[in-house]
Amino acid sequence: EETLLPALHQGLARTGRSRAAFRVEVPVWVISGRGEALAEQRAKVRREIAFYGSTRTYRTVFEGLGRDDLPGKLHRCLADGDSDGASALVPDEVIDAVAVVCDPGDEVEALAARYGGLVDACILWPPTPWPLAGLEAAQRVARLSALMSA
Repeated sequence: EETLLPALHQGLARTGRSRAAFRVEVPVWVISGRGEALAEQRAKVRREIAFYGSTRTYRTVFEGLGRDDLPGKLHRCLADGDSDGASALVPDEVIDAVAVVCDPGDEVEALAARYGGLVDACILWPPTPWPLAGLEAAQRVARLSALMSA
């Protein structure tokens, strides 16, 4: 919101295009569960954040979170083969800032609350275990689409 959208609007204005001419899709981790299931999902996302955060590509994300110290530490751990150590460096605050964490059944509303009106679509990123099937899946996707465009 603070980095991507201002740059997008500036680029669109410079080229004379409207926001409708550009689609913004955002990959998102959704962590929903209780007890052990919640802890397992947080641990999986923590490992993913440690991996991605160790690369230069994601440095600006950590800078935006005020954690510009973290990518270098993550990189050193992973370069030394210490993936558990890298994961342990990722605090809960970072997970909460980059993932949508909610109670089971509240996923659609939580995604819409965070991204509605800002992006055109959310792409649920692995390792998100969000079991949807059949009619329930279609209803949730339709609800999310309506909330995103509201």
